[in-house]
Amino acid sequence: MAKIKGKVGSSLSQTYWPDAEKKHSRSYLQGLLGEQNIAQKLEKLPRGWHVYNDLDLVGENIDHIAVSTRGIYLIEVKNYSGDVLTTPGGVYTHGRQKPNSSIAKQCWRLAGKVQAVAECDVQPVLVFPTSKVKGMGKVGYLPVLNGFALVPWLLERPRDLTLDKFKDVVKKLDTLL
Repeated sequence: MAKIKGKVGSSLSQTYWPDAEKKHSRSYLQGLLGEQNIAQKLEKLPRGWHVYNDLDLVGENIDHIAVSTRGIYLIEVKNYSGDVLTTPGGVYTHGRQKPNSSIAKQCWRLAGKVQAVAECDVQPVLVFPTSKVKGMGKVGYLPVLNGFALVPWLLERPRDLTLDKFKDVVKKLDTLL
């Protein structure tokens, strides 16, 4: 089993959600459920993987990071309802384009922040926990997966890090806890 570090919701648990913003509060809870769904799936990764859940990095929330000798993967979770259609230019749900440029930019920006800590390339991945993902499965170079495809996808990645580099990355990421 993977080594699990951090608990989903821990960096956001102190956030105050005013009653007047029920929609905002509901989307927070929906997002939290999506992150928990993915955390449960990541627990099934085999020995040799380290999974970091819900990290606060320079004021931004990192949903998950999965690390092994196969690489470093920043996993951004979006818990939208309905099917998701991916095209090179965007993500669509319910026939409407989501603000994918901001989603993709967010994923790459967060990956860059993790990369600065790890001193190693980081691959962002956008995951929709319960949605069926149709189309290209990518937005530009950003892989887009559903929750059931995530673990098999991670296990299919080619080896990217030496054992020494992997240990060094884990040590650096552990400082974020």
